[in-house]
Amino acid sequence: VKKRKKDDKKKKAKRKDDGKDDKNSGDDDGPPRFGKYGVIKAVDFNRLQRSFQVWMDEVKKISMFSGNMPKREQMEYFAEFCEDYNTATMPHAKYYNYEEWEMKEYQKNQRELQQKAAAATSSGMVSNSARADELQHQA
Repeated sequence: VKKRKKDDKKKKAKRKDDGKDDKNSGDDDGPPRFGKYGVIKAVDFNRLQRSFQVWMDEVKKISMFSGNMPKREQMEYFAEFCEDYNTATMPHAKYYNYEEWEMKEYQKNQRELQQKAAAATSSGMVSNSARADELQHQA
């Protein structure tokens, strides 16, 4: 009986060791974990409406801008959105906070444009049409 208990303990310890990962728990490479981006419920509908609309349009291929979807059906889709959000299984990070993602993309694009403009002006390759475009955008 004692030997059996020892064997059981060894098996349990081995199972625990098999499940361990050498990576840090903070890495994004691991499996999604519940609540990684926060936990949302149906009451968060208004706060996450833009992210939900983009998710509906791009993932579900359903436009919410037509305004003809019943509220009950919207809330059923939002429940699915909440499930994906809470379990961190969205197809892209932008669906967790679309406004923040959009701002980061805009800033990234602006930096790239500034770098290209700086490279072009430092090499003296700015054409008249590029300068005209720049002046037009400033106005």
